[in-house]
Amino acid sequence: MIHGGQVALLLALGLLAAGCGAPSGKPPESDDAGVADATDASRQDAGLAIDAGARDSGAEPDAAVPSCQPSDFHVSGRTDDSDPGGPRFEWSGTEIRAKFTGTLLSVKLLSGAFFDVAVDGVARARLEADWRSAPYAVASGLVDATHEVLLHQRSEAFYEPSQLLGFETQSGRGLVPSTYCPTRRIEFIGDSITCGYGVEGANQSCDFSQETENHDLAYAALAARALAAEAHTVAWSGKGVFRNGDGKADETIPVLWSRTIPTDGASHWDFARWTPDVVVINLGTNDFAMGIPAKSDFNGAYGRFLDDLRSRYPRAFIFVAIGPMLDGAELGAIHSDLTELVALRRTSGDTKIALIEFAAQNVAVNGAGCDWHPSAKTQQLMADQLVPAVRQAVGW
Repeated sequence: MIHGGQVALLLALGLLAAGCGAPSGKPPESDDAGVADATDASRQDAGLAIDAGARDSGAEPDAAVPSCQPSDFHVSGRTDDSDPGGPRFEWSGTEIRAKFTGTLLSVKLLSGAFFDVAVDGVARARLEADWRSAPYAVASGLVDATHEVLLHQRSEAFYEPSQLLGFETQSGRGLVPSTYCPTRRIEFIGDSITCGYGVEGANQSCDFSQETENHDLAYAALAARALAAEAHTVAWSGKGVFRNGDGKADETIPVLWSRTIPTDGASHWDFARWTPDVVVINLGTNDFAMGIPAKSDFNGAYGRFLDDLRSRYPRAFIFVAIGPMLDGAELGAIHSDLTELVALRRTSGDTKIALIEFAAQNVAVNGAGCDWHPSAKTQQLMADQLVPAVRQAVGW
């Protein structure tokens, strides 16, 4: 449920994501043994039931494993490479990796987004890009040796596209060619929960800000790291499948999912470039923000989106997730709708799909982020629930 005082502000920002800090209401149970089902009790466990026949041991991907040719840097996430000046990107969680030798490194980046920075796996100061033309120093005072830098985009797509223009190394030494080449791939599709909205906020009373949003602390990034998988994230606060949190049905996630640069309607992602082994869809919270939608509308839109996903990724294992923010009648309704949807698809022969219901957030115990969004602890609990479910499904 949305708390009344939040609605006007969130609608104005286009960031409405239904939620309530206090979970309640036991969702209806399902007697379909072929679908992972969750009650109040099972929401507290990693619990996901996967049919033995659905498991794809080895998780063979749709596309060939990358050739792992050495390159100066690697970008994980959807990129538009049409500009010779450097790759453009916008989706949350985009990562830039590079190796260098020396004591310092600067990145040339045209951007207004925030990035977490790590050098040799150790967190450094956050990079707050502000569209400046001068390079940003991301590492200094290091031992004169070979190091690896990682930049992770914390903020989400509506801050406009970023462009990587290059790096500046010590005394012009240049970058060290890297063969970073993960063989496991996960795509996360979602809304504000997946973006990490408010995850660094003190409590539910704060409003949205770029300072408190951090995809790097959201369950998607946490789970991908635990699984040693490369991740692509397609997520935008306030968005839904059938309708968005403001009740409008335009620019929903199924529309944005086809884009490389989501704010550009003429941008089209080439799905042949990167094919996931696992897809996690965490949508529906915003569809229920203005009340419970008709099953035919919600399941119809969700089913069409799954059809599109399956046509693009015929061998991927798909998790249909229920987020931790809904409670009461809304939780019961979405649980019933998605249980039925997954059961129908499995009955029709698609065994590489399952429902996973994240444990409802417990604000009294685990706190809350801004506007009642999941806290860092709740996001970690979500990752802890998802990781064994993925392992069980695909044998990682």
